[in-house]
Amino acid sequence: MKKASLFLLMGLCLILLVCPVYAVYGASDKVEISFKVGDDTLIINATDVKVEKPFVTNGVTLVPLRVLTEAFGAEVNWDSEEQSITLNYNDRIIKLYINKKEVTVDGEQAVLLEAPIINNNITMVPLRFITENFGAEVKYDDKTAQISVTKEIAGDNSIKDYALILKKTTKSKVGDSFYGWSINYPKGLKISDRFFEGTYTDFVADDQSYGIRIVIWKQDEETLEGLLAEEQEDNQDITLISQRIENKDGVKYAKTVSKDEEYVYDVRYFIKGERVFMVFFYSEDYDKYKDDTTYTDILDSFRTNFIKDDAVEDLSDINAEGYRTYIDKDMKYSLDILPDWCQWLNEDQPNEVKFFPEGGQEINDSINVNMYSRPIGFTNEMWANNMLQIMKDDNNPDYYKIIKQEDGEINGVKCKKIYYTQDILGETLYSCDIFIMGENYKYNVFYHVKEDTYNDKQKLDKIERAINSFEFTEPDPDKIGSLLDPYDVQVLDNIVKRSSSKNKWSVKLPANWIAVGDSNDEDVVAYRQDLKGISIVVKKGITLEYFIPYFQEEVDNQEQLGIFELNKKEKLNDKGTVVYKYSLTVKNEGLEMMDDAYILSKNGNLYIVDIMCPKYNLSKKNIETLEDIWDSMKFE
Repeated sequence: MKKASLFLLMGLCLILLVCPVYAVYGASDKVEISFKVGDDTLIINATDVKVEKPFVTNGVTLVPLRVLTEAFGAEVNWDSEEQSITLNYNDRIIKLYINKKEVTVDGEQAVLLEAPIINNNITMVPLRFITENFGAEVKYDDKTAQISVTKEIAGDNSIKDYALILKKTTKSKVGDSFYGWSINYPKGLKISDRFFEGTYTDFVADDQSYGIRIVIWKQDEETLEGLLAEEQEDNQDITLISQRIENKDGVKYAKTVSKDEEYVYDVRYFIKGERVFMVFFYSEDYDKYKDDTTYTDILDSFRTNFIKDDAVEDLSDINAEGYRTYIDKDMKYSLDILPDWCQWLNEDQPNEVKFFPEGGQEINDSINVNMYSRPIGFTNEMWANNMLQIMKDDNNPDYYKIIKQEDGEINGVKCKKIYYTQDILGETLYSCDIFIMGENYKYNVFYHVKEDTYNDKQKLDKIERAINSFEFTEPDPDKIGSLLDPYDVQVLDNIVKRSSSKNKWSVKLPANWIAVGDSNDEDVVAYRQDLKGISIVVKKGITLEYFIPYFQEEVDNQEQLGIFELNKKEKLNDKGTVVYKYSLTVKNEGLEMMDDAYILSKNGNLYIVDIMCPKYNLSKKNIETLEDIWDSMKFE
């Protein structure tokens, strides 16, 4: 079915046709600027950029305004009447005036050491003041005269700029009110990474001498004793120093201390309610950890009963409506996500993102955003009709149902909505697809929910509220480039001949069926498209008479285990010889695969051909395609 989260395909010949997935959660990034005063080429985020030469006036380095917009992606507004520049970066607003030292930062007035100027028609601004107010560190190397500006971007898809918040904070603790934890926050510690959903927060010292990670996950029958046992197993290759259950202020936690050649590790586990909290500490200085209380005082301060007061900097980004706002700063869109839902993103495919509840992303509730380039003249109606046709062409009509279609509007933009059901792995999923057009890009925002969620009006309303919060402004197409919708490719119905000169077979397959393996001359060959597929196994020195009883025995064994169901067995005269055809249903964790296995002997070879398709894909068109594939096969 459309966009289903399925990763398993089993055939009689043990060919596993795998759809690879690469998950990246909450990856952090950096803003980096590096140059020497007088250079006209700066390294901005690993790219050489030629600019007007920075220069120093009264000890203040002035750089072209372009340097900041290139590096930070800050928005710039110029007011020619009052000769002012307004910079907006992550909702941090700095307003400067040409030839004036007065400046405002988020409405508060300050005074610059040097005023912005216009030099050779280029606006030059004070580097340190602006970048430090953006949360960056500025360093000068006396030996090389190199100036470097660095900012760690943690939680890039959050509405909060964590690096800036913690750079400015005067509070002694940091925590998260949603998950309910807090810990002492000493000077010299900064946040380097944070997952969008807040389940992973990484702190590291400015001098890299130590770090602390707070990791949270949903409890799955873990116990403190069991977590200690897992730590012991994981630490078999390093020195185990101590391991025990501690009790501090009436709170029990599991603690393991270990070390290797480089680091000492202090790992602590807390269990509260339905969540496990791991506090992971590492340091290069074992003697300081052992003899000084600096590190242990920080670790001992960890609490799972968050108390909101003026001493704690709250990292939680839950808004007043109870959602976490997801912002894609590159693709220029945002939407509200339920607070305990996780983000799933393939780093190599940033135009598609998925969100799902804690605990996994198999057949579960999900919210998705797919963004593609918009063909000229393409409309919401055309996109919706395309999807309906694809569903008809690719899906068994017994496995899906269109509930309703309607025109709508989301945040002032017209859209098309389709509501439908689909049966996946024994589950009925209820779905809503929203189709939205921008000027250069098109957006498909959709959800899949399980039946119990669909029947829970409160849960469903929250998910509907989330997808209807979608807003976009559209990125610059020159920067983002083309994002091709796979369904816009026009070669899907083309047929390509595949053949093996070594094993003397050939077959005609749809052009979008991709090879699993390197060569058609291998004795085991497979092609697939999603979960539809064909495998061809060639065995030498085995006769048909010998193999059929063995094969039948395997079918009988698998049938007794409930994995196979033999629907029909035939002995055909086909391909100029005798062909045994087994029509089977292969069952695995709710997935039912139709598998037609053809077995024949020719050219001195035994051929076993499996043509497989999920039952939910048995549309009229797909059935005809599978029959055409077998009819096209030749063994000569």
